[in-house]
Amino acid sequence: MMQIFQFKAVQWMIAAFVVILLFMMGTGQFDGGPQVKTPCSEPITFHVGDIDERFSITKEELISLMKEVAQVWSDAADTTIIQYDEEGEIALNLVYAEEQQLIDRERQYRDRLENEEFSITVLENEYTRMNEEYELEVQKYDEDSRELQESIDRLNEWVRQKNEQAGFNKEDLKRFERRKAEIDQVKLDLKRTERTLKRKAAELSDKITFLNSKVEAKNRLVDEYNRQFTGTRKFTQGAYEWTNNSRTINIYHFLDKNELRLVIAHELGHALGITHVSNPESVMHELMEQQNRRDLELTEEDIRALQSVCMNQLN
Repeated sequence: MMQIFQFKAVQWMIAAFVVILLFMMGTGQFDGGPQVKTPCSEPITFHVGDIDERFSITKEELISLMKEVAQVWSDAADTTIIQYDEEGEIALNLVYAEEQQLIDRERQYRDRLENEEFSITVLENEYTRMNEEYELEVQKYDEDSRELQESIDRLNEWVRQKNEQAGFNKEDLKRFERRKAEIDQVKLDLKRTERTLKRKAAELSDKITFLNSKVEAKNRLVDEYNRQFTGTRKFTQGAYEWTNNSRTINIYHFLDKNELRLVIAHELGHALGITHVSNPESVMHELMEQQNRRDLELTEEDIRALQSVCMNQLN
């Protein structure tokens, strides 16, 4: 009897412990952590935490991005599952890391490339305009030179005919001198035009040399940019952390607001309980490479992952 009683007592103690265990797990107190809302059953909330002043973004701009991202996830769930709240349980912090220094350098490179591209475009347009004017002037010079030669030929032919006849009289001589003076004046004008064309040709040569040097410098800058900054990057820009006393999203670096919005969306997905998905265009893919950064949208894989999490949690 004693053995039976002891066995039953042990069974009762185990059952009681399981009940207590399940209760503690259900309230989020088992690991000593805070009580947290279950996503999908009621919205999780987040707020702006610390913003390092070295980031070129205001609190208002960050809040706007956060609300936009929260709406994207909520639209996918067809109910509000994330919302911004000044007293929200998740703090979103912008923590300036060494990687952001690299991002800032990349932005500086891009600004330099844009400036170089603009400068080259201006130079190309100026060269094209000058070259077109030069070619028209050369064409006019050639036409005037042919006309001059034709005038000289006609005058020589007229002189030859006069010599074969009775020679020159006073009127013929005056006519000859007048025509010769006209020809000489045209020659002087063409000489001046020729000097002008040579000067413009030299200017064009200098300009195309300078333009080529600018293009080469830009190409070197592009090569340097590609060596330093291109390639696939993982979502190392941010991290969702759940400690004993708090839940936080820390974002360490981003290239621009579009990238920041994508990182926020990715980390909020983790806050919802979503793991990485396989589609490289998905917000929840582990690599930041093929997502639409300009117009944030969830893929079918993102939405199915969200639905799966919501169904599991609601069940």
